Amino acid sequence: MIKRASVLVGTLVLTLLLSACARGPARTDNDTHRETLAQNEKKPVSTAVVHNGQGNPRRVLIAYFTYPDNTDAQAIHSKEYDVMTSASLNVKDGEIIGNDAMIANEIARETGGDVFSILAEKPYSADYDAMIRDEKAAAARDEQRELKSHVGDLSRYDTVVLVYPIWWDALPAPVTSFLTENDLSGKALYAVASSGDSDFVDTVEDIAELEPDADVYEGFILRHDEMGETSDAVRQWLKTANFMK
Repeated sequence: MIKRASVLVGTLVLTLLLSACARGPARTDNDTHRETLAQNEKKPVSTAVVHNGQGNPRRVLIAYFTYPDNTDAQAIHSKEYDVMTSASLNVKDGEIIGNDAMIANEIARETGGDVFSILAEKPYSADYDAMIRDEKAAAARDEQRELKSHVGDLSRYDTVVLVYPIWWDALPAPVTSFLTENDLSGKALYAVASSGDSDFVDTVEDIAELEPDADVYEGFILRHDEMGETSDAVRQWLKTANFMK
């Protein structure tokens, strides 16, 4: 089920979406999902989980994916693009940080939640031109990516906020991998995205399909040229988010 929270960012038009999961005598997506979870039980807990000093009173995890975290600490460069714009980079306190990391950290600051960076096992090329070429081809082949970061114990969280960029009208492959390997049943799952110019497209529906037993909510989208308004956008959204009431 997809539930949409009221959002005061931009001109988003919010409608209630319903997603039904077909069930029958044949193998179901849930069967495959449970098998994947079993295969991942022995994976190490990632040190990428940053626990909030406020003690996380609302039991919130903010999981985010951003390209700059996934280049194996290599500096992003490009011959064709202005990478500070195209690669979704910002400079904050003298440090280069991805848009989605900025959004995630701001949500954590406002909620007291923990933060988790979704990291692919194979680093992305720091050559932005090559990354675009390779990932477009991979998206066309619907390739998945193994992860090197793993949350571990999700029982401490009631709410998960998933922050991700819209890549070619879809979820980035590591975000799909994160949802495939983690069982978020019974949790509130909020989708928050960054984008150059698109809306959520079908990504919220895709999240609901991958997590059929979670309560999936559409959060808000922040455009690349609105990143200077991150704090205000997060605060406005949290005024309407159920887990803040």
